[in-house]
Amino acid sequence: MMEQTAALSSLPTELIVKILTYLDIGSIDSLENVSTKFRELISTSIQMWKQKIRLFCQADSQFKHVLSYSEYTRIKKSSKTLRSFYNCLLKINENMNNGNFSKRELLCLESEIKGRKVVQSPEWNRHHNYRGVYDMIFLDGRLCASVYDTIQIWDTRDYRLTHMFTKDILDQDHSQTTCFTLNKEYLICGAENGYVKLIDINTEKVVARERVNSNYLSDVKFKNDILLCLDWFGNIHQWKIL
Repeated sequence: MMEQTAALSSLPTELIVKILTYLDIGSIDSLENVSTKFRELISTSIQMWKQKIRLFCQADSQFKHVLSYSEYTRIKKSSKTLRSFYNCLLKINENMNNGNFSKRELLCLESEIKGRKVVQSPEWNRHHNYRGVYDMIFLDGRLCASVYDTIQIWDTRDYRLTHMFTKDILDQDHSQTTCFTLNKEYLICGAENGYVKLIDINTEKVVARERVNSNYLSDVKFKNDILLCLDWFGNIHQWKIL
């Protein structure tokens, strides 16, 4: 074993990193105690931990979107936080495989904030074929959900309702909101008359609006400074947000 370890440590650093990338976490922990060289390499190699995370996410479809998370982007320049992130992924995967998790419910229909709450009216039920929560997105630990004629933002770290946008707020520019997405501190909404509007989630004011066309907008998506809008007739429009 000592001879094998000595042979391994004599290899070029780049090759050792590549080998470490394919070892399981138990083997890496063991190698860390063998020599100062291994300990230093394992604790400082950003490349190794990024590659291990990438391979892990590619191997399991449940984790395929992890690499696009803002949290991963924020930590990917630190070997220490990357290692911790990788260990968290392993633990999550283990818990899911063993059924070791708990379920929490967000009571969107019953929650209230700033005196605002969801009003379930018979009039709404007559004119809409959906009830309760009918669309949601998850971003940066926040769950943004459309609940009847409101849009709610929940902090999933403590299961707390942080914002509720009523119809009056969503349609303050006299254009009915039909779809939405979330980006940082802005709620991006599409409208029935072809407008896209940015609502500051803290001031609750429309800070920008632009018209795509006069068609009903069915969906909006935002990623990497690119906004995509889908209208009722299947047309897709791309915007570069500066």
